[in-house]
Amino acid sequence: MITGGAFCDDLRLGLWGEDIVIEYLKELGYLVLQTSEIYSVKTNTAARMSGIDCNIIVPDILACRNGKTSWVEVKVKESPVLYRKEGQYTHGIDTYKFHDYLKVQKNTGIGVDVYIVEVVTQKLLCAPLSLLAENVHSSKNGVTFFLRSNFTEIANLEGRINLEEFANQSGQHGTGYGGTRQQVSQP
Repeated sequence: MITGGAFCDDLRLGLWGEDIVIEYLKELGYLVLQTSEIYSVKTNTAARMSGIDCNIIVPDILACRNGKTSWVEVKVKESPVLYRKEGQYTHGIDTYKFHDYLKVQKNTGIGVDVYIVEVVTQKLLCAPLSLLAENVHSSKNGVTFFLRSNFTEIANLEGRINLEEFANQSGQHGTGYGGTRQQVSQP
């Protein structure tokens, strides 16, 4: 069992964001399976699909409504990152996870939607993985970046995001919601 450290903080923060998205999806009439809660007792790792020569991470949620099913990957971001060279805002996903989600989409035939819980703007963003795959902005240090403009704002999360709770879940204690990164207001 994982009891502490950066991974534990990331996991807590991810589950916090997933709870926000699950509540949103349920309000829209979706049934959800939170795959992130399925883990291997042997390896203490996230839910995976495996075959003879592969072992791929699955997105956080499987959501269905009215005969339609989609995978949902949830990312919690304090704010978008400004790509100074072009003056545009971006969000990133670990490159290896991005490639795994593409494999899940290809092998299951079920589309993957990437949801971003943007804490500072209190917005919920969404983009189909296939759109993001066609519009990779850049990759650096194991992270693949996409322009924020590729995402659609699908919900205002005001009243659903408690900044103190975010600080506690992200391991950033003290005043504000922390970090030394430059804060952005509305991009």
